[in-house]
Amino acid sequence: MAKAKLSIDDLQKQRGVRLTPITKVLFGILVAVGVIAGLFAVASSVGKANELPESEKITRSLSGKTLAEDRADAISAAGALLVATNAPSTIAEAGDTIGELEGGDFSSLAPDFSERVRYYDSYADNSSFQAEVAMSIYSVAALSKEAKGGEIVADGSLSGTVRVDQETGIAQVPIDIFTGKESPIAFEMIYVDGDWKLEPHSFSSYIRLSALLGPPTQAG
Repeated sequence: MAKAKLSIDDLQKQRGVRLTPITKVLFGILVAVGVIAGLFAVASSVGKANELPESEKITRSLSGKTLAEDRADAISAAGALLVATNAPSTIAEAGDTIGELEGGDFSSLAPDFSERVRYYDSYADNSSFQAEVAMSIYSVAALSKEAKGGEIVADGSLSGTVRVDQETGIAQVPIDIFTGKESPIAFEMIYVDGDWKLEPHSFSSYIRLSALLGPPTQAG
């Protein structure tokens, strides 16, 4: 049986959520992925087919840990980032706070939220960009909680889908691990001063791509 697609209009009508244009972009994350789900599936299968056996992989690690440990740490850091949003347990409850974040009010986030994101160069002083990133992560956190009974829970069976470049300290953590929904979107985590942190530019680019693609057209 095919999975039911999330409709933004249904979300507004059935759950009574008022969505601003920018909030529609955020809630459109999982809608837009339906357009490229097929491409993602192909890319995943190709990646798995070309993956080297553990014994043949480069063993040099920026963290000094094994590949399995780096994967686990990157997943844990991404999960902690989602938890730090203090997002509600359902999508229907998320709208008001997203509006506050859009306006630059980050008081609803945990005090250590920004420390879990690597804001570098001009991003360090760009409050608009930081608001965009916060709203996006908050939305994913709400989706994740709704999918997992109100908690942020990583699906350990998908840990092998995390791709880690141990030499440069970069890990791609698919949001599927938390949302339970197939998606081409991933948290790019980078290893900085002993911790895995979100690289915000790539994540923002994923969201912008979702907005560019828009929701899939539905046959009449």
